[in-house]
Amino acid sequence: MSESLPPATLLTRSMAVLYDSMVGLAILFIGTAVVLPLNQGQAFSANNPFYATWIFGLLFAYFGFFWTRAGQTLGMRAWRLRVEAAAGGGMSWLQVVLRVFSALPAWAVLGAGVIKMLAPEDLFLPAIPGDLLALAGLAWVVLDQWPGGWRDRFSETRVVRLPKGSPRSPV
Repeated sequence: MSESLPPATLLTRSMAVLYDSMVGLAILFIGTAVVLPLNQGQAFSANNPFYATWIFGLLFAYFGFFWTRAGQTLGMRAWRLRVEAAAGGGMSWLQVVLRVFSALPAWAVLGAGVIKMLAPEDLFLPAIPGDLLALAGLAWVVLDQWPGGWRDRFSETRVVRLPKGSPRSPV
C-alpha cells in the first residue's frame, strides 16, 4: 500500500496533463485518419455524433487502459505520478468511468471556451466571451487538481507522487 506516499502537487499534475495532451493529440490524429475514409475523406462536421463518440472512446480507452494496468499514463510516468484507489491498490474500470465522467464538466467548459476563442462567430453562448469561458474552465480544472478534488472524491481515487529512484511500475 502507498498510504505514506505524498499527494501529487498541482505543478506535477499539470505537467503530466501537458504530456498526456500531446499523446491525446496524436491519438486524435490517428483516430481521425482511421475513420476519415468512412466520410469520403471529408472533414467531419462539429455535430457528428459518430465522430465525437469515436474520439471520446479512444481517449477513454487510453486513460482506462493505463490507469487500470499500471496506474500511470505516459505523462504520469514521466513525472512519477500514479493514480490509485483511495484504499490503496489499482483502479477498477468502475473507478475509471467515475473519474472520467466527473472530470468532463470542467474540461467541457475549458474546451468550449478555447473553441469559442478560435471561432467566436460559429459557436453557441453568444453573450459569453470565449476568454471568460476558457478562464472559468481552466479555474475549474485547476481547482479540481488539488488532492481530494471532485474527481478524486467521486471515484474514490488519489494521485500520489512516487519517490525519486523508485521503479515506475504498476501498483
